[in-house]
Amino acid sequence: MSVPVHEMVRLERRSGRRSAFWTGAGYGASIGGISGVGVGLTLIKPAVCTDLVRHLCRTAVQGVVGGLTGALGGALLGGILGAVLGRDRWQPVFLEAMRLNIAPSSGPVLILVSHSF
Repeated sequence: MSVPVHEMVRLERRSGRRSAFWTGAGYGASIGGISGVGVGLTLIKPAVCTDLVRHLCRTAVQGVVGGLTGALGGALLGGILGAVLGRDRWQPVFLEAMRLNIAPSSGPVLILVSHSF
């Protein structure tokens, strides 16, 4: 049995992995910043403010402090996860130079792929 090349749309092969640190850091900073604004607005109460840090008692500053703290923590955690999990790197295989055959065998089905340069 042969599979005609013109029936295939696209074929790629995996050629390793690469780090996704910056992608993960970006997602982490976004999620951490947005949730940090909410946490900052709800948890930083004016009742715990003292005269030394009176400028941190305003509502807008509470959100900014919470957002920056969440963004930094989220970027760090997201960057670490992105670096550990990584991303696959793919390369196209040119179908013009490819032939795929399935051959009968005594065991499982045998798929033969030949590639000419």
